[in-house]
Amino acid sequence: MPIDHSYSPTTTTEILSKNVKHVSVPFYENLSIKKIKAFTTTQHFDIDSHLPDAIELHKVSREWICNIIATVMGTVFTDWVKLKIDERNEEVK
Repeated sequence: MPIDHSYSPTTTTEILSKNVKHVSVPFYENLSIKKIKAFTTTQHFDIDSHLPDAIELHKVSREWICNIIATVMGTVFTDWVKLKIDERNEEVK
């Protein structure tokens, strides 16, 4: 019996690299991956279908994760990041 190479998991969604939005997210305590993921769960976007399973998430870079989230969520994510940066900067004044 021949192997079917057309199999594609139905739980993931492909984003072509030419369509990825690139963002810069600083390594602030209030912008940890855990807090970013918590924010995404409060929004009405299907982020998890674009990311590896939770058990595999540590294998990809933080930058890649943020870029994918910014691509899917757009200004909802980037505006939230700006808000968190402003909050952190106010704390350290």
